[in-house]
Amino acid sequence: MNPTEKTNIHSDNRSSFRRRSPSENEISIHIWNKPKTTWHGHIFYEFAICTKGKLVHYLNDDPAQTICEKQTFLITPDDFHNVVSGRKEIGEHINVSITTSMFTHICEFLHISLSNIDFCKLITLTDNEYAQITTLINNYFIHLNDKKPEKTEGLAKFIVTTLIFAFSNHSNQSNDIPKWLVDFTNQLHMEKNIALSVSELYPLSGYSQTSLSKAFRKYYNMTLVDFFNRIKIQYAYNLIKNTNLKIISIATMIGFDSLSHFNYLFKKITGMTPSNVRIGHTRDKTN
Repeated sequence: MNPTEKTNIHSDNRSSFRRRSPSENEISIHIWNKPKTTWHGHIFYEFAICTKGKLVHYLNDDPAQTICEKQTFLITPDDFHNVVSGRKEIGEHINVSITTSMFTHICEFLHISLSNIDFCKLITLTDNEYAQITTLINNYFIHLNDKKPEKTEGLAKFIVTTLIFAFSNHSNQSNDIPKWLVDFTNQLHMEKNIALSVSELYPLSGYSQTSLSKAFRKYYNMTLVDFFNRIKIQYAYNLIKNTNLKIISIATMIGFDSLSHFNYLFKKITGMTPSNVRIGHTRDKTN
């Protein structure tokens, strides 16, 4: 089938296609590296991230899309689609499936309205986003057979949180976000600014606190504090996972005076405690 051809999937014959149900878990993650999938429907949300080669994606009645490495799309309940590998090599993608209740819960936690997410849109993850997400997924598979399922469950929630957050940001960036605000959020990700307090961030934007607060509510549907805390915790997660620095030192490095408050936010955002992440890292090194 030519990838540019339009595929017609009419509502009167969709019943002939297999409709997939979610697994017993609220979040399911698996790798798909076969030549093609069958046409199937969903009753859950699903992210698909291309990690190797090229894929051709057929969705409902839409024209086919070619998907390359680092690109991802989000399928919604009641969609029908099919994925086929490119002609030169078998492509590979990671599926992250989430029940509707869990997806809605995480969006509410992130203060992200479902109406602000451009579903079924193909986006390209940045190098940092792709590296972080694939690292998290690799860690998920490492711990999948652990005797403590709460560890993989917490990690799975963090993966979905990171994907929704990234997907929402990409969708927002196409909705006329002012250049000054994009430049400002890019500064928030810089290592030299990670320890700053919120009050120290305002001068970086060149705008007043009131204007900045309104802009974050309008374009990101969250406060500047929530936005920056998620960046801080993601940064801390990588340090805990990949260095031997003490947790209290990491908390101080990113601007937290209270270790208990850092632990609270870390657990709230990632679903795991800093100690659990460190224990998993230590065990990986000894295995």
